[in-house]
Amino acid sequence: YCAGNSDHTYNKGPWVVHAGTRPLTTEDDDEGGPEGKKKKQDPRARKTIGSVGRKIHHRIVQVINEDGENLGNMHRADVIRMLDERGLKLVPLRENADPPVYRLMSGKQIHQEQLKLREKQKAKSGAGPTQIKELTFSSDIAQHDLETKVKQIQQWIEKRHHVRLTVRKGSASVEKMVSKKTL
Repeated sequence: YCAGNSDHTYNKGPWVVHAGTRPLTTEDDDEGGPEGKKKKQDPRARKTIGSVGRKIHHRIVQVINEDGENLGNMHRADVIRMLDERGLKLVPLRENADPPVYRLMSGKQIHQEQLKLREKQKAKSGAGPTQIKELTFSSDIAQHDLETKVKQIQQWIEKRHHVRLTVRKGSASVEKMVSKKTL
Protein backbone atom coordinates (compact mmCIF):
# COMPACT_ATOMS: atom_id res chain seq x y z
CA TYR A 1 0.00 0.00 0.00
CA CYS A 2 1.32 3.48 -0.91
CA ALA A 3 0.89 6.00 1.86
CA GLY A 4 -0.77 9.25 0.85
CA ASN A 5 -2.44 7.85 -2.27
CA SER A 6 -6.03 6.78 -2.69
CA ASP A 7 -7.07 3.39 -1.39
CA HIS A 8 -7.19 2.17 -5.02
CA THR A 9 -3.39 2.35 -5.40
CA TYR A 10 -1.03 -0.27 -4.01
CA ASN A 11 2.48 -1.55 -4.56
CA LYS A 12 3.00 -4.96 -6.06
CA GLY A 13 6.74 -5.51 -6.11
CA PRO A 14 8.41 -2.98 -8.43
CA TRP A 15 5.01 -2.09 -9.98
CA VAL A 16 2.41 0.38 -8.78
CA VAL A 17 -1.10 -0.85 -9.54
CA HIS A 18 -4.05 1.50 -9.92
CA ALA A 19 -7.25 -0.45 -9.46
CA GLY A 20 -10.65 0.82 -10.53
CA THR A 21 -9.44 3.57 -12.87
CA ARG A 22 -10.53 4.00 -16.48
CA PRO A 23 -7.96 3.69 -19.24
CA LEU A 24 -7.05 6.91 -21.02
CA THR A 25 -8.68 5.91 -24.30
CA THR A 26 -11.23 3.30 -25.16
CA GLU A 27 -13.22 2.27 -28.18
CA ASP A 28 -16.23 3.96 -26.56
CA ASP A 29 -14.43 7.32 -26.71
CA ASP A 30 -14.24 7.08 -30.49
CA GLU A 31 -17.98 6.61 -30.73
CA GLY A 32 -18.93 9.75 -28.86
CA GLY A 33 -17.60 9.28 -25.34
CA PRO A 34 -19.62 9.66 -22.15
CA GLU A 35 -21.71 12.53 -23.53
CA GLY A 36 -23.04 10.36 -26.34
CA LYS A 37 -22.77 13.28 -28.75
CA LYS A 38 -20.46 13.28 -31.72
CA LYS A 39 -19.62 16.46 -33.57
CA LYS A 40 -21.07 16.33 -37.06
CA GLN A 41 -18.91 17.43 -39.94
CA ASP A 42 -20.26 19.71 -42.63
CA PRO A 43 -20.52 17.60 -45.80
CA ARG A 44 -19.97 20.74 -47.90
CA ALA A 45 -16.70 21.54 -46.12
CA ARG A 46 -13.65 21.32 -48.37
CA LYS A 47 -11.12 18.80 -47.14
CA THR A 48 -7.49 19.71 -47.21
CA ILE A 49 -5.11 17.88 -49.47
CA GLY A 50 -3.23 15.24 -47.56
CA SER A 51 -1.69 11.83 -47.79
CA VAL A 52 -3.72 8.75 -46.87
CA GLY A 53 -0.55 6.90 -45.93
CA ARG A 54 -1.08 3.13 -46.09
CA LYS A 55 -4.81 3.33 -45.33
CA ILE A 56 -6.16 2.40 -48.74
CA HIS A 57 -9.71 1.16 -48.16
CA HIS A 58 -10.28 -0.16 -51.69
CA ARG A 59 -8.63 -3.25 -53.11
CA ILE A 60 -8.21 -1.83 -56.64
CA VAL A 61 -7.44 1.86 -57.25
CA GLN A 62 -6.63 3.97 -60.28
CA VAL A 63 -3.22 5.61 -59.86
CA ILE A 64 -1.82 8.78 -61.41
CA ASN A 65 1.92 9.33 -60.99
CA GLU A 66 3.61 12.54 -59.84
CA ASP A 67 3.94 13.78 -63.45
CA GLY A 68 0.20 13.41 -64.11
CA GLU A 69 0.41 10.22 -66.19
CA ASN A 70 -2.30 7.61 -65.64
CA LEU A 71 -0.72 4.34 -64.48
CA GLY A 72 -4.06 2.51 -64.69
CA ASN A 73 -5.79 0.32 -62.14
CA MET A 74 -3.53 -1.27 -59.54
CA HIS A 75 -3.90 -3.48 -56.48
CA ARG A 76 -3.33 -1.65 -53.19
CA ALA A 77 -0.34 -3.88 -52.32
CA ASP A 78 1.37 -2.81 -55.57
CA VAL A 79 0.59 0.83 -54.81
CA ILE A 80 2.10 0.57 -51.31
CA ARG A 81 5.21 -1.10 -52.75
CA MET A 82 5.54 1.73 -55.29
CA LEU A 83 5.16 4.33 -52.50
CA ASP A 84 8.02 2.75 -50.58
CA GLU A 85 10.27 2.43 -53.64
CA ARG A 86 9.80 6.01 -54.82
CA GLY A 87 9.45 7.68 -51.43
CA LEU A 88 6.14 9.28 -52.39
CA LYS A 89 2.77 9.77 -50.73
CA LEU A 90 -0.70 8.80 -51.93
CA VAL A 91 -3.34 11.55 -52.20
CA PRO A 92 -7.02 10.86 -52.96
CA LEU A 93 -8.45 12.78 -55.92
CA ARG A 94 -11.87 11.13 -56.40
CA GLU A 95 -12.72 8.54 -53.76
CA ASN A 96 -16.32 8.19 -54.93
CA ALA A 97 -15.32 7.04 -58.43
CA ASP A 98 -15.23 3.37 -59.36
CA PRO A 99 -12.35 2.56 -58.97
CA PRO A 100 -11.28 5.51 -56.79
CA VAL A 101 -8.59 7.77 -58.22
CA TYR A 102 -5.41 8.47 -56.26
CA ARG A 103 -2.31 10.45 -57.17
CA LEU A 104 1.30 9.86 -56.17
CA MET A 105 2.87 13.08 -54.87
CA SER A 106 6.01 14.15 -53.08
CA GLY A 107 5.78 15.99 -49.79
CA LYS A 108 6.80 19.20 -51.56
CA GLN A 109 4.02 18.81 -54.14
CA ILE A 110 1.44 18.25 -51.39
CA HIS A 111 2.65 21.38 -49.60
CA GLN A 112 2.39 23.45 -52.80
CA GLU A 113 -1.15 22.18 -53.45
CA GLN A 114 -2.14 23.07 -49.88
CA LEU A 115 -0.79 26.59 -50.37
CA LYS A 116 -2.73 26.97 -53.64
CA LEU A 117 -5.92 25.76 -51.95
CA ARG A 118 -5.41 28.18 -49.06
CA GLU A 119 -4.91 31.11 -51.46
CA LYS A 120 -8.07 30.17 -53.38
CA GLN A 121 -10.04 30.09 -50.14
CA LYS A 122 -8.67 33.51 -49.15
CA ALA A 123 -9.56 34.95 -52.55
CA LYS A 124 -13.03 33.42 -52.35
CA SER A 125 -13.70 34.83 -48.88
CA GLY A 126 -12.43 38.26 -49.98
CA ALA A 127 -14.92 38.33 -52.84
CA GLY A 128 -17.77 39.05 -50.42
CA PRO A 129 -19.55 42.38 -50.06
CA THR A 130 -17.26 45.39 -49.87
CA GLN A 131 -17.11 47.07 -46.52
CA ILE A 132 -17.92 50.77 -46.20
CA LYS A 133 -15.81 52.76 -43.76
CA GLU A 134 -17.23 56.06 -42.62
CA LEU A 135 -15.21 58.93 -41.23
CA THR A 136 -16.66 62.13 -39.77
CA PHE A 137 -14.65 65.15 -38.78
CA SER A 138 -15.09 68.85 -38.16
CA SER A 139 -14.10 71.58 -40.60
CA ASP A 140 -11.83 73.18 -38.00
CA ILE A 141 -9.74 70.03 -37.54
CA ALA A 142 -6.09 70.46 -36.56
CA GLN A 143 -3.45 69.83 -39.24
CA HIS A 144 -1.92 66.81 -37.46
CA ASP A 145 -5.34 65.22 -36.91
CA LEU A 146 -6.17 65.73 -40.59
CA GLU A 147 -2.90 64.05 -41.64
CA THR A 148 -3.66 61.10 -39.35
CA LYS A 149 -7.13 60.68 -40.83
CA VAL A 150 -5.73 60.90 -44.39
CA LYS A 151 -3.29 58.07 -43.58
CA GLN A 152 -6.17 55.97 -42.24
CA ILE A 153 -8.19 56.63 -45.39
CA GLN A 154 -5.24 55.57 -47.56
CA GLN A 155 -4.95 52.28 -45.64
CA TRP A 156 -8.65 51.59 -46.13
CA ILE A 157 -8.43 52.29 -49.86
CA GLU A 158 -5.41 49.95 -50.19
CA LYS A 159 -7.53 47.24 -48.54
CA ARG A 160 -10.24 47.93 -51.14
CA HIS A 161 -12.78 49.30 -48.66
CA HIS A 162 -15.23 51.97 -49.71
CA VAL A 163 -14.78 55.20 -47.75
CA ARG A 164 -17.49 57.72 -46.93
CA LEU A 165 -16.38 61.11 -45.57
CA THR A 166 -18.58 63.53 -43.68
CA VAL A 167 -17.33 67.02 -42.89
CA ARG A 168 -19.31 68.80 -40.18
CA LYS A 169 -19.41 72.52 -39.79
CA GLY A 170 -16.94 73.46 -37.09
CA SER A 171 -17.84 75.01 -33.75
CA ALA A 172 -16.42 78.35 -34.84
CA SER A 173 -18.19 80.01 -37.70
CA VAL A 174 -16.29 81.29 -40.73
CA GLU A 175 -16.75 84.92 -39.63
CA LYS A 176 -15.14 84.22 -36.26
CA MET A 177 -12.18 82.51 -37.95
CA VAL A 178 -11.64 85.48 -40.24
CA SER A 179 -11.87 87.90 -37.32
CA LYS A 180 -9.27 85.89 -35.36
CA LYS A 181 -6.88 86.03 -38.31
CA THR A 182 -7.19 89.81 -38.55
CA LEU A 183 -6.43 90.29 -34.86
